Amino acid sequence: MLVADYTPIIERFQGMHPEAIRRLLTESDSVFNETLTLPTAIAANEEWVRLYGSPLLPDPPDLKDRHFTRAAYPDLYETLIRQFTAPFTGTPSIVREHTAPTLLGEVVVRSHWKALLQDDQPQWDRIVIVDFDVTDLRSAQRALEELLEVKD
Repeated sequence: MLVADYTPIIERFQGMHPEAIRRLLTESDSVFNETLTLPTAIAANEEWVRLYGSPLLPDPPDLKDRHFTRAAYPDLYETLIRQFTAPFTGTPSIVREHTAPTLLGEVVVRSHWKALLQDDQPQWDRIVIVDFDVTDLRSAQRALEELLEVKD
C-alpha cells in the first residue's frame, strides 16, 4: 500500500479539460515522465517497498530504469493516465489489472487506487494505492482455461 498526495498533478494541469490532459500525456513522453514524478509519497508499507522500492527515500527507484516504456507496458500506461486524470473527471476510485516492472521482475498487478473521502468529497492529497501481485493466480487461471479447452 502506498499513500500519496496528488495535488501537484492538480496544480500542473489546473484549468485543463480531462481529454486535453489525456491527449497531452498520451502524445508527450516528456510530459508523462514529468507527471510520474509529481505525486508525493506520504507512506508505504513493507509489501509496496518489496515490490517497488521505497518512494520515501531521497533517491527513490525509478520505473524508467526498469525499462518502463509505453510499448512494453501499455496497460500500465493506461492505468496511470486514468489515475492522473481522475481529479479532473471526479473519479475517486479506479481498479485495474496491468503488467508492471517491479524489483521482483515483471508481475501482473491488480491495482486499487482510491481518493479518501471527506464529507463525500474526494481528498486528492490522500490517495491510497493497494497493489496485489496476482501473477501466480493469472497463471493458474490460464492453465485451467487451457485444460478446459483440451477437454472440449
